[in-house]
Amino acid sequence: MILVGSGFQIPHHRRCRFHTVRLDTGSAGRVPVPGSGKFQLDAEKYAIWYGIDNAPLNYQIHLPPLSFDIRPPAGVADPAFTESHGTEQDSGGLAMRRVAYIQPSVAGRYTISVRSDDGPGGVLLFGQALPNKSPALLPGALVLAVTLIIAGAVMVGIRRVVRRNQLSG
Repeated sequence: MILVGSGFQIPHHRRCRFHTVRLDTGSAGRVPVPGSGKFQLDAEKYAIWYGIDNAPLNYQIHLPPLSFDIRPPAGVADPAFTESHGTEQDSGGLAMRRVAYIQPSVAGRYTISVRSDDGPGGVLLFGQALPNKSPALLPGALVLAVTLIIAGAVMVGIRRVVRRNQLSG
């Protein structure tokens, strides 16, 4: 079992309604605050987002202090949990902000509970985290290098022809 308490104390919007999110953000599940749910999670990294429904466009989310209780299946080690506040996003009236990552080491059914000392309001969305991979620069760099080599060889050839013409003429 993991018990995690966030250290931020900011007031938040208390009156919210919930709707089905049509994004991958909540593809693994959702939990109202306060609330709990059971989720089938793979051994992959998941992002946890805090969301407020019916928020005006560009609404700035004020994160409440959240406490998580994450219980893995029997005999399984606690998943890795990292508090990580991300940028805010809006989608169809749902304002959301990343608050953490969770990474189970074993696939299974996990019970996740959340509460806030500020009372009810908002929802947590769980979805697979996108990998932070650097863009594939190697193929582009190779094409550029080959192009520069060919251009250099052509320039050397042109200079040799120009010198020969100057010497003979």
